[in-house]
Amino acid sequence: MNMKHIIILTIFTIILVSFISSASFPKDKSIIRSTLEEEIVFIEYTTATWCPQCPGASETLYNLNTKDISFYYISLVVDMNPAAQQRSQEYTNYAIPSVYFDGGYIHHIGSNGVLSDIYSSSIDESSQRSNRKPVNLTGSVEINDEQNMNLIINITNTGNQQYTGRIRSYITEKESRWNDADGNPYHFALLDFALNKQIRIKKGETITLKTQWNPQDTSFEDPITNVNPNNLMIFTTVSHWIPHFRSGFIQFPYLQFYFAHYIDQVVLTIP
Repeated sequence: MNMKHIIILTIFTIILVSFISSASFPKDKSIIRSTLEEEIVFIEYTTATWCPQCPGASETLYNLNTKDISFYYISLVVDMNPAAQQRSQEYTNYAIPSVYFDGGYIHHIGSNGVLSDIYSSSIDESSQRSNRKPVNLTGSVEINDEQNMNLIINITNTGNQQYTGRIRSYITEKESRWNDADGNPYHFALLDFALNKQIRIKKGETITLKTQWNPQDTSFEDPITNVNPNNLMIFTTVSHWIPHFRSGFIQFPYLQFYFAHYIDQVVLTIP
């Protein structure tokens, strides 16, 4: 791999998660939109504001997304947001830009090649996965007068076995407060997680999860200021517990090994 296209993020560390630990376990505004999506690919894009190779990846993903409704993506701006840094570390991510499709089913490290072709091919391949588990999501979100965000997610296990996995609700800004190295704003940049927990659903069962999020009371303690509810988009995913061993950026002493947990379903909610 051409090193000029790779930015090293952190000092050497190898995070290995065992198979067993992976298995453990007022007045509201009207709801504007609630959507159910099937076979939508979910992309997590790791980046940093100082990364000179990242603007090309940002532009490519955004341009593809304006023309292609078969995927959603979020930006993990690791140097600006603790929640993004945490999620990046779960991939043992060492290099940027890195793009993870459906929880690591496919990943692309760096900026070599024609990114539009590479990303489009990876989206197509991910959308045709045969190993998606039978689970459906619906969701709704409301913002009240106190700026609290009330999120409701319904998860239905349509299979004939118990579903065990993890739910994550990514709170993002459509146009980010942070700019890339070329001075252009990121899109769908993660602010915080509204939900991030393990779930177990019996066969044929529907569970409802409700949570409230306030920008002054985040999962990483630091408040987030100047949040515009009209600029928020919340992406909720469920991923199955079965781990898939993956390797990514390998350049001693930086060795990327991680367990991917493939995403089975995603739903978008907009206040």
